[in-house]
Amino acid sequence: MAIWQDVGYFSNQFDKRNTFQVLLIERGLNSGNFDIEFNYSKIQWETGGASGGVGGIGGSPARAGYAVNSTRFNELPGSGVSRAFLDTGPATTRLINQRRGTVTPGRIVYRVTNGIPN
Repeated sequence: MAIWQDVGYFSNQFDKRNTFQVLLIERGLNSGNFDIEFNYSKIQWETGGASGGVGGIGGSPARAGYAVNSTRFNELPGSGVSRAFLDTGPATTRLINQRRGTVTPGRIVYRVTNGIPN
């Protein structure tokens, strides 16, 4: 488990903060069967100055999902779209509203079976 609590954007800016978590949850005895779970609680910025953002917005906006390689990946709706993931963004793409593999808003679950994400 990794938790990012009240994280500011690059470089050392804290006027906007994000809080989110990722968990790897083992399922059964086979080490290739697990869930990747993302929990989003607060998303106020999408990019820092090193990615062309100003005030945590714009530039090369955040992407969310997973990538195994260039042919096996999944990105959430709103990836790469400015302001889409923010708590103030469109209701359909806010990370705190999105859900996958669960009924809990702000939770994205990717199921991995035999080492292959579904």
